[in-house]
Amino acid sequence: MTKIKEPSIQIFVEQEVLTTQQDLLDILADHEGLARFFKAEFSIVRESNAGEMKGGKGCIRRVSSGKNQFNEEITAASKKGISYKIVGAGPVTDHRGDIVFNNKGRSTLIHYHISFNGPKWVPDFLVKTIVTKDMKKGLLKLADYFKGKL
Repeated sequence: MTKIKEPSIQIFVEQEVLTTQQDLLDILADHEGLARFFKAEFSIVRESNAGEMKGGKGCIRRVSSGKNQFNEEITAASKKGISYKIVGAGPVTDHRGDIVFNNKGRSTLIHYHISFNGPKWVPDFLVKTIVTKDMKKGLLKLADYFKGKL
């Protein structure tokens, strides 16, 4: 029996955004537009499952960041948030991402959690530092985007 390895890297980032849960879902499900916020290019490899929202469950997006290219599959998408995982080969293993939206009056609090096992040749603390920094920058850009919509 194969033992499942618990991901060695856990990252939690929060950001308040002055918008609704639905607006956040719409902007984050527009995968090809995510480069405005995050340090990567995104393209659609497969559309979402029949009956799901555009960019929702079953959608596979290709992520290109520097020399790395990998696929992420959306496993859930609703006004409550988006979940995804890397499918196939990637720069990390056992990757899972959960972006949860919590209503906070006129704004929404984003809880972004990712977990994964880093590459064997790079120390986990370094990978965690770099990824956390990129996540925080991306969420700040997202918050600034919605500030400009007021």
